[in-house]
Amino acid sequence: MPQHVSKVDREIATHVGTLEAIYFLVQHLEENDERLQTISRLSSSLPRADRLQLRDELRDEVRWVKDETGGIATDGEYRDLYRKIRKYEGYYYLDKLYIERTLFTNCRRVFPRWPHIKDHAAVLFDGKKRTGMGQIFELEGQCLRDARELHQRAIQAEKGIQDFRQRTDADQLEVLMFARAALLAAMTFVEAYLHGIAYDCFHRHHDELPIDDHDLLGEWSSEKKRHANVDFRSKVFRYPVIVGRTRGLKVDLSGCKPAHALIDYAKDFRDALVHPSPFIDPKTGQQSKFLIQVGVNARIAGMVLADAVAYAEAVEKAIGNDPMQSAPWLFEKAELKGAVLKKAEKSGSGGPASPRRGS
Repeated sequence: MPQHVSKVDREIATHVGTLEAIYFLVQHLEENDERLQTISRLSSSLPRADRLQLRDELRDEVRWVKDETGGIATDGEYRDLYRKIRKYEGYYYLDKLYIERTLFTNCRRVFPRWPHIKDHAAVLFDGKKRTGMGQIFELEGQCLRDARELHQRAIQAEKGIQDFRQRTDADQLEVLMFARAALLAAMTFVEAYLHGIAYDCFHRHHDELPIDDHDLLGEWSSEKKRHANVDFRSKVFRYPVIVGRTRGLKVDLSGCKPAHALIDYAKDFRDALVHPSPFIDPKTGQQSKFLIQVGVNARIAGMVLADAVAYAEAVEKAIGNDPMQSAPWLFEKAELKGAVLKKAEKSGSGGPASPRRGS
C-alpha cells in the first residue's frame, strides 16, 4: 500500500482484507464479495467523517463474524492463510482438527454435520474462485466410492452373462481387471478407515493414552524410538477397542463376522494381489498365492466389499457413533445404468476364472 495513504484508509483496507479472508474460510465470501469490493474501490473517495464511521463498522463486523464462528486466530493469521490459499495452484485442504484448534470453534453453522465429521476429514478450498466449495473430503469415503465404482464396472463387463465361459475373452479380461481393482480398493478402504479412527484417537487423546495404546495407534516403538509395523489383525480388532475405551465404551469384536472375514479370506486375496508369487507353499505343495490371485472375480470382489462396509458400520456403532452422521458414505449406492446392467446385477458374477482367462 502506498505510503501517502492515510491511516484510516489503511485500517479500512486491513478490515476488508480480514473479512474477505474469514468469509472465504467459512464459505460465505460469495454473498459478501461484491459489498467488500465496492468498499475497497470507493471508500477512499468518501469524506473523512464517513470513512471513520466505515472503519468502525468494519471493525465491529470483524468482531461479530469472529464471535459467530468462534474465531480464535488473529486477524493477521486469517489474512496470511487466505493469501497462501489464493496463491496455491491446486485444491487446498484444511483438516477438521487443525480448523478447530487454530481457526474456528463453531463450524456447525457452515457444516451442520460438523460435530459428527471425523477429525481427519478435510475442508476443500479453491483459491482461484471467490465462491466456497462447501465440500468435505473424507479419504475413506473416496476409497469406498472407488471400490463401488470398480465393482460396478466389473458387473457391467459381464453383460449379464452368468457363465464366464460364454463371455468373450475381451469381456472376461475386463471383468477380471475391474474385479481385482475393486477388491484392492475395498481393502484400501478398510486400511483408510482404520488409520482414520486411529489418527483421530491418537491426536484427541495423545496425552492420556497408555504408552502401549499410543504406540499401537501410531505404529511406533517408544522403547526403540522408531517405526513399528502393526499387523492387519491387530488393527481390525484392537484399534476400535482403544477408541472405544477413550469414550468410556467397552468394544468387543470377537463375534463380528465381517471382522473375521476381513482377516481371513479377504486378506488372502489382498495379499495375493499385492504380493503376487508363483512360489509353491511347502505345506500344501501348491502355488497358493497364484491360485488365489487368478480366482478373483466380481462375485468375490463384491463379497469383500460387503464385508468391508459391514465391518466399518459395526465399528461406528460400537464406538458410539451414529453411522448415518459420522460415515454417510457407508450408505451410498453405486447405480447401474441401463437394462443390461440391471440384468447383470441379478445374474451374479459366475464362478472363478480359469488360469487362461486370469492371465
